[in-house]
Amino acid sequence: MVYQKLFKRFCMVKRLFFYITFITFFIVALFIVMLFFIEHKYSNEILNDIAVSKYEDEYKANFRYLYMIKNMIKNKKEQLFNNYTNLNKEQVLSYITSINTLMPAIKDRKSLTDYLATMPIIIKIVNQKYNVVTSNNILSIGKQIKLPCNPLDNGYGICSKIINNKIYGIIYNYKTNNFIMGETEANPPKSQEIKSTLYNFVKIIPNIIIYQNKNDLTKFNNSNFYIMEYEKFLDLFYGIKIDSSKIKIFANNIIIKIKKYEISLFYNIIILLSILTFITFLFYLFFYKKIKIADRLYNEYSINAKYDKLTKTLNRYAFENEFRASSYLRLSIIDLDNFKYINDNFGHSMGDKVLKEFALLIKKYFENNILGRWGGDEFVMLTSCTKDEMINTLNKINKKLFEFQKNFDKNMKKIVSASIGSVIIEPHQEFEELFKKADLALYKAKKFHKGSIVFYEEIEYIRIEKDDL
Repeated sequence: MVYQKLFKRFCMVKRLFFYITFITFFIVALFIVMLFFIEHKYSNEILNDIAVSKYEDEYKANFRYLYMIKNMIKNKKEQLFNNYTNLNKEQVLSYITSINTLMPAIKDRKSLTDYLATMPIIIKIVNQKYNVVTSNNILSIGKQIKLPCNPLDNGYGICSKIINNKIYGIIYNYKTNNFIMGETEANPPKSQEIKSTLYNFVKIIPNIIIYQNKNDLTKFNNSNFYIMEYEKFLDLFYGIKIDSSKIKIFANNIIIKIKKYEISLFYNIIILLSILTFITFLFYLFFYKKIKIADRLYNEYSINAKYDKLTKTLNRYAFENEFRASSYLRLSIIDLDNFKYINDNFGHSMGDKVLKEFALLIKKYFENNILGRWGGDEFVMLTSCTKDEMINTLNKINKKLFEFQKNFDKNMKKIVSASIGSVIIEPHQEFEELFKKADLALYKAKKFHKGSIVFYEEIEYIRIEKDDL
């Protein structure tokens, strides 16, 4: 037992040392690599901070100027749009046509009302009685109106008309049986004129760069910085140029110094990792084989120390440990009847075969139980089977033993069978005390009728002789 503990501890120490070596290697390697990347990251950040702080005033002035240009363009665009807010007849018809197309996909009135709110013209949905069902003009909802023209009269389902400097467009939706009417002022739109006027305004702003062709990059010089804004309405970028030649010269000098330092640091890291790898490999070669051998020996020793070599069942020591840790209901002792007859007439080798077969039968028919060999032809078992289950199982085992004996014993002068003595495991009862009770029950079984089972709690109904005690 002491040797087993020392041997196990020796194996654990070796394995622990082996794992610690590898873990230490990976931690150190990871730390070095992380240190390199952190240093690289912060060196770039420091470089950017130096460059930005050196020309901070120039940047701020240019940003303020660009912000002023942005507000000028915004104000000019608002002014132009205020002058040309009306739409022509074709655009009115296109809006109501798009609504007519989308109406089947709109599932409820709220969604339709929300969609109409996005229209730049007045839209009214009118039913067959000429009542306004919904509109983006809230005041007109529920009112009865007169259509300026009926789209059903011309057979096309769509019509338009100008009345009192207002353009009306009406389309009939055959699926909902509603009229869709659009209404706006009759002044023609001048969107292209707005773009042209706004573009000419942007061009005359001093010191501004206009970039409209996304495939033409000739306006940009790699030696300069550019601060750009995007104007969505004109679909162009505009901005200002900042001469960055001085910044680049200054930054390049710092970069060269940093690169030299990083290259030197990189080579040092490679050398250090190579040394760590080599040392780890030596430890691996030295300990790996020894750990493998130690593991194999320990596993073999553990099996031999726990199990009976012949029957592969638990030995006494292992069985008692299982008893202390288990919660089974019964302790049983199983003994072979007339086993001496086998050894005397057929030899110990045949006796060993009988013991092996007997152990296999117990394992097979007493499933999910703990079985151990106590010594000779005597076995011990922890089980939670009921009495009837134990009796039926014992009968099956004895039948199989009889069939096995017939294979080598033609005369069958004595029958090999199994007898069991069983006792209920009471809480806090010592193993030795329970074993004595089970042994007494076994003795009664063998004396009363071989191949049977006796339960200790029933012995009070059987006469106990003096020599039984």
